[in-house]
Amino acid sequence: MLFEDPFHKVRDMVEQERSERHAFLHVCTQAWYAPSQKAPSTSWILEALVCELARRDPDAPGKPVAPGPEDLRRFLLDLQDERLRWAHGRTLEELCTLGAPENLAAFFQEHAGPPPAPPADLAAAGLAFYGQSTLLLHFLLEGAGRRYRPGCLSFLKQVFAGHADWPSCAQSFQPASAREIEDAFLAWALKEARASKSEIDPDVVQRALRRTAPAGSPGNAGAPSLAPSVPHPPR
Repeated sequence: MLFEDPFHKVRDMVEQERSERHAFLHVCTQAWYAPSQKAPSTSWILEALVCELARRDPDAPGKPVAPGPEDLRRFLLDLQDERLRWAHGRTLEELCTLGAPENLAAFFQEHAGPPPAPPADLAAAGLAFYGQSTLLLHFLLEGAGRRYRPGCLSFLKQVFAGHADWPSCAQSFQPASAREIEDAFLAWALKEARASKSEIDPDVVQRALRRTAPAGSPGNAGAPSLAPSVPHPPR
């Protein structure tokens, strides 16, 4: 049973119903999860899946609903902003290795610069973490002519068996590399956001998630490579 807090802004019925479906789907993920294990409800991939399914019309669950252009623009503008890029943009490997926003603080502390310095607003970084996760999952399932859908479904099968780690993800999407997927994801987001080049610079955005370019090179996003000591997602 869900209750609306009378001291907060009352949401319209459409939003309330979506929230109810969201809560119900979290219950479903536990039922679908590996026997005798607790589903990591804060996992990026499970939260994104719940958001993806909750957006759909319950009378047409097989019909996907695309994210709004405003959500895409917010994500892209964060990647374009030098002050927010490192805090609000995660690579596919980082999403899998971190698992959930609660691991961001340790991750940022481990990679503290300067540059980059740990973000001042971890709550905003956590919201951006989930926001990107939701966009990415929709792309993996529905974008690029569904090119990455088989890999995504294969990875979700691994996730529900208790294996949400990066090696399981990388293997699921083979032969596609993380770089290929990230580049295609950003190209899709730029197209779907329908933003002008004066608002969002495609060249800046397309380089935003790259971590391996030498410092000072045009492809450098100002962020270090992921270290293997970052904690693995909770299980």
